[in-house]
Amino acid sequence: MEVNAVRRQERIRQTEKAGQAVGAPASARTPVRGAGADRLTLSKEAIAHLEEQNRLFQERLDQDMQRKARERIGEEDSGDGMLDALAERLKVMQKCQKIASRIMAGDKVPPQDEMYLMQNDPTAYKLAMAARKIKKDPKEWESEADKEEDAGRTASAESTGGCEEPATPEPSGETGGGDAPAEGE
Repeated sequence: MEVNAVRRQERIRQTEKAGQAVGAPASARTPVRGAGADRLTLSKEAIAHLEEQNRLFQERLDQDMQRKARERIGEEDSGDGMLDALAERLKVMQKCQKIASRIMAGDKVPPQDEMYLMQNDPTAYKLAMAARKIKKDPKEWESEADKEEDAGRTASAESTGGCEEPATPEPSGETGGGDAPAEGE
């Protein structure tokens, strides 16, 4: 095996000597290996063309990034609306859970609460009715749906500055009969 390696080295030396005798430069005869061995020469026109393509690519990239940033800002704005919608849905689910638990416990709930549960969570309504216990003395609950409407009324009154219709005073029994026409009739 050593003989083959020695012969191979001799052949390489002979080819190098033959190439030098012809007069070819050393870099053309044997390829140089390592960093910077491969070279590319471009004309000035090719370089200008590549620089122009690079500039156009960078512009498109910047435009895409700006567009995505604008979309993210738009999503953040709509995210507040989505957060409000989820918060409202959570309130509805909590009311439905409260109503369903009262039904399952065997207590009396108002018909509007049953309708509220049926409309907003039909599955919970069916489960509550199926799992309802019978009580000897069921507790009667106020309507959860009415609490929502009352809260809505007070919130709207506060937002309008408390400008609701003025409450009409109840007639006292001192006027002596309610059959007399009021002023302007």
